[in-house]
Amino acid sequence: MLSDDSLDVFPVLFTEEVASDDHFLLVEIPHDLLSKFRSLCSSGASKDEKCESVFATRLIDFFRLYIKGRPNDEAVLCSEDRTYALKSAQTSNSLLISKISKGPGLHHNKLEVIHSLKSIIETARISPRLHRVKEVLLPSLYKGTTEKYLQKDKIKFYTLQELQAEVQASDLELSDMLQRLRVLTLDGVLRLVDLDYMYEIVCLILECAEAFSFPLEEMDLNLLLEKLSDHEIAPPLISHCLYSVSELLLNGCCKLIESEVSRVLGEKILKSLTEPTTVWDFLERWSKDLPTSYQPSMDHLQGLYYLDEDNVLDMSDNNYVHYFSAIDLSFEPKLRFKEIFNQKPRWTPSEIAPFVIDLIPSRDPKELNGFLLRFCRFVTVKEKQYFTCKIKF
Repeated sequence: MLSDDSLDVFPVLFTEEVASDDHFLLVEIPHDLLSKFRSLCSSGASKDEKCESVFATRLIDFFRLYIKGRPNDEAVLCSEDRTYALKSAQTSNSLLISKISKGPGLHHNKLEVIHSLKSIIETARISPRLHRVKEVLLPSLYKGTTEKYLQKDKIKFYTLQELQAEVQASDLELSDMLQRLRVLTLDGVLRLVDLDYMYEIVCLILECAEAFSFPLEEMDLNLLLEKLSDHEIAPPLISHCLYSVSELLLNGCCKLIESEVSRVLGEKILKSLTEPTTVWDFLERWSKDLPTSYQPSMDHLQGLYYLDEDNVLDMSDNNYVHYFSAIDLSFEPKLRFKEIFNQKPRWTPSEIAPFVIDLIPSRDPKELNGFLLRFCRFVTVKEKQYFTCKIKF
């Protein structure tokens, strides 16, 4: 018999039809979502029917959870802003799924067991698996308006909704990745923009600003677009590139962001290096593309380069800089560290951080050292601190 103040006392029935197969799965609610859920329930408590209807809609919208993955992927659970791993866990006791079978009166109600389970699906927050974004968008790389290089009948073009279904990440995490990759929406589909082409357009914006004496901190957006319209570049692409390296002001103008402009130009030059280049030579070449008011800084290229092992103690003229992109690395931690330590055997904390921070679900720098020590050793050489690899490949 089961007793509850609200349900009174009624019998529990085990029928012969109780199933023990896979008709039902119990999924654990992630703790962070559970606390939000309880808070929402408390704030939404009301006896007013209209209020309850609105609250129910809010609750459904908040609790939209999606299971994502291709047939050969390990499935993940995604909320609006986070991604969770799913893992089956056996329980020592049977879990009973039941329903209330109502009788003619309260005392005639029965609790009917319809299913028995011996396992649940546990959840744990993980980093989003965003490697597929670049993988699926790269074949349709946008290099210009003619696009004669594309065999469109053999290429899959993705809408945002299609990519959301394909990538194992929450919508917010995916949106952040699309911004980092500077993905363009053109004719309703998502397109990666070729770095060379992005570089060309940013240089064109800077040339136009200089030619017409537009202040970089407050450029008239409409006037700038008008001056750029004479060039054979699609207006949506000019707008996209401009928005990628600037912020809109309330007066209809835009302000170029020095770090973003520098990153586009610096990445293009760094990626095009074909021979060993010192930091000094690289900075000198980079500065020639920048406005005179901008100063090249390696801080603007975090996650895009590393320095030679023998020269990490200072920033002397003899340091050689190499292109190395964090976005192109594996999302599997062991493979990621293999790729990192294949470049050189030891890294300073500040060097390695941009290449591993995205492996931490919260991306909290406070958790970085603890995470690194799972895969690395902390050593001191000539009063300098380094991480070296401790796992075998």
